[in-house]
Amino acid sequence: MENEEDLRQRITISLSEALGSPPDHLEIQIEGSCTDGEAKVTMLVVSSAFIPLKRLDRHKLVNSAMKSYLDDGGEIHALTLKLQTPEQYNK
Repeated sequence: MENEEDLRQRITISLSEALGSPPDHLEIQIEGSCTDGEAKVTMLVVSSAFIPLKRLDRHKLVNSAMKSYLDDGGEIHALTLKLQTPEQYNK
């Protein structure tokens, strides 16, 4: 049975692969059960990889990395994203 920490670790790996390096800062909040597809996840992702990307392209990149978690049978029911460059985060 997967717990919240296992899911956080898997999400971190998936994001790092999609971004080409680990995020500069990552916060993951999980509400609900990870085992029955009812998890509601809120993420703050700060990455230099977002610098050349428009807001929509940032979301496409992260949503693509999260696809397997959101598909039928996945652990996540709802996903809320806040995606920032390091400069935006430090303001």
